[in-house]
Amino acid sequence: RCAILQQLLGEYETWQKIIVGHSNGCAVALEGLRLAGWPRIESLHLVSGACEADFNRNGLNGALVAGRIGKAYVYCAGKDMALRLARQPLAKILGYGTMGLGPKNINPVLGPGRVTTIDDGPWKAYGHSSMWADTEFDTTARMVTVA
Repeated sequence: RCAILQQLLGEYETWQKIIVGHSNGCAVALEGLRLAGWPRIESLHLVSGACEADFNRNGLNGALVAGRIGKAYVYCAGKDMALRLARQPLAKILGYGTMGLGPKNINPVLGPGRVTTIDDGPWKAYGHSSMWADTEFDTTARMVTVA
């Protein structure tokens, strides 16, 4: 999946790109971007991300500082039991990250507006995937396409 994203990023090199990942799709997105050499992305939306939370380790600080990513949005569901479980010592062997519980080590040089964490309003009541339920889908889709 990462290699397919890498290929697609090359095929759409001249297009303005917005990438949205959910859960393990966030890890796929980050790895695909890394494999593609961090091409220019207008915005990156990481929804309940089961990927590395540390912006130093996942490459986001470098890509943001270099202007390869315009803005990053991290969506954190308040009742995300899947990621809370992934944070437990025994579950860590599965290899899932916990970005969806909150990003870590965002480079302060980025300042406000380059990285936004969304964890209020309806996000406090969401579980790991409830933002994609029929009743919530339109609101979530608007957030990732208008931002």
